[in-house]
Amino acid sequence: MLLSNGVAELLRVTAMQRWPAVPGQVLSLSVERGAQAASWEPRVRYSFQVQGRPYTNTRLAVTPIAFGEYVQAQDYLHHHWFDRYAPGTMIAVRYNPANPGDSIVDAQLTPRIGLLLGAGALLPILALTLAMRLWRAPVPMWTEPPPLFEG
Repeated sequence: MLLSNGVAELLRVTAMQRWPAVPGQVLSLSVERGAQAASWEPRVRYSFQVQGRPYTNTRLAVTPIAFGEYVQAQDYLHHHWFDRYAPGTMIAVRYNPANPGDSIVDAQLTPRIGLLLGAGALLPILALTLAMRLWRAPVPMWTEPPPLFEG
């Protein structure tokens, strides 16, 4: 399961890296509620055009960065993104040719994908190793008959 999720994410990132790129412009930076109610995500809103049609999106990376507290997300935004994605900054935007509204700025492998691939590959090997050790373990022999239950 982990391995298949990791492979699916890897294939998705590889496909995104082949999407055509167009110039875009950062419109704003903000911190907004995440997909889970208890999470906060720093967001970069940007605009771009494909064949003269304008689009706006907030998808920066393959997987969003989420924090448990608003202050943590705000700090991350200011320390890591503010200089790079200041409003008005020109950026390269990759878009899905089949659906230009589906876009991304940073189509890179994330630690999450590596974790899924690593855990997905390692867990079956560990399970197989354990099964082989148990299978080869000698069966204990009784040297004396077990005591009878007196009831």
